[in-house]
Amino acid sequence: MSKSISKQSNRKKVRFPYTIIIPSVQQPDILHTHTLSLLRAYHIPREAIIIAVTDSEQEILYKEKIPTCLYGVIVPTYAPFPSAEFYNRISDRLPEGIPIVYMADNLQGIYEKESYTTTPLVPLRNLPALFKRGFQECEKAHAQLWGIYPVANGHFMSQTVSTHLKHIPGTIWGCFNPGSSAIHLTMDESIEYQRSILYWKTFGALVRLNWVACIQEHPSSPPSRRSAKKLAKLYPDLVTLEHTSNGHIHVRLHSV
Repeated sequence: MSKSISKQSNRKKVRFPYTIIIPSVQQPDILHTHTLSLLRAYHIPREAIIIAVTDSEQEILYKEKIPTCLYGVIVPTYAPFPSAEFYNRISDRLPEGIPIVYMADNLQGIYEKESYTTTPLVPLRNLPALFKRGFQECEKAHAQLWGIYPVANGHFMSQTVSTHLKHIPGTIWGCFNPGSSAIHLTMDESIEYQRSILYWKTFGALVRLNWVACIQEHPSSPPSRRSAKKLAKLYPDLVTLEHTSNGHIHVRLHSV
């Protein structure tokens, strides 16, 4: 046994302060090789990791496919995924106020922009430090939700913290669990956008760390035309729809 390892083993174990939730369905192999492998590389303790699935059949499948050394528990929500109810039930099952970090199941890498002048991104050095920074910035801004930049592109990213209304993507985001009575999602599409809006409307601020972004194996699709229009109808003062040259609709959030 090396000297450094032996010293580490004698230290008092400090409890990891965050609960990690990974929603997933029909993708145990991808979850295993992608997000769970990343978490292990960043030395996130398995006891902190909850895999949220849709039902007991998925629970059995994931237990068969994924080694138990990579996660704490697998929890069926008995709600379809993706859906508003899936997230509402997770929020209701956990104690209010605890710091939770949600992560997509297909993350290939987490990257950061090191300075204002550098464009090439580098692998994120310290994931627990990112979680800590997100929740610290929430406390400073009196916010309850934090997230990262939606696209891994160094030309657009910056070493800034946004506290006004911005799109918080579903790749990695954290919150002080509000319970679904405070934040009750109703849209099964455009969930990320509605979540961002509801936290903004309820608490008056949210946090985005604009120097960090993720790469996914299969990035989530942009909102459909139907769901984008529904979002704009529900929140006309906070949503602007922009039509792109390729026929898509881009949803832009803005503070009043």
